[in-house]
Amino acid sequence: MNLNAEEVASRQLQCPHCGGPMEIISELDDYLQEGTPNPGAFPNQPTKPKKRSRGCLISFLITFAILVGLIVYGSTLQSNDPIPQPISISSESNSYVDYNQQSTLYLVRTGDRSYRVAGQTETPDKTLRWSQEDESFYDPEAECWLWYNMDMDPPVWQYWVEGISSDYGDYGWMEHDENGWYIEVSHGNWIEVPLKYNTSNLWFVE
Repeated sequence: MNLNAEEVASRQLQCPHCGGPMEIISELDDYLQEGTPNPGAFPNQPTKPKKRSRGCLISFLITFAILVGLIVYGSTLQSNDPIPQPISISSESNSYVDYNQQSTLYLVRTGDRSYRVAGQTETPDKTLRWSQEDESFYDPEAECWLWYNMDMDPPVWQYWVEGISSDYGDYGWMEHDENGWYIEVSHGNWIEVPLKYNTSNLWFVE
């Protein structure tokens, strides 16, 4: 078709499949509305996509939904089996157990200074109670507080040890990995625990 404005305006454009309304969208519209573009900007420069008419898509989705609904409803009427319960699917980042929600933490020894969370049928070697006031578990023997930091991915156990952590004011939380002990000395600033502190008697959860 030609680009005569009067002829285009008089046309009633409809989708030949669903009858949805259609319109002509051309880069020429932007050219006429905005004036002469910058050199090299038209017509080769990519432009922001325009919103297209969604009449056909909506009609298709409605028809598809009705068909699926009829099929499911028909199969339900023909079946005497009980309705299955919905399956709970969680992402990997949400599949961790939040041990902080437990009032008691049961640990099984795995080494001289290492533990892991005990299973339901295992006899624990260490039992810690949750302190609501401190929002952490407390080990009176080691004067150590610990909690499971769920804000990390994967989550990590963090410890606050009297005599070490207490030297760092509002910070001082500690972590343990295969390389040893680390301590937060300022916001987001973690260093190896200085050698002046004795960490040989500290324990950790794997």
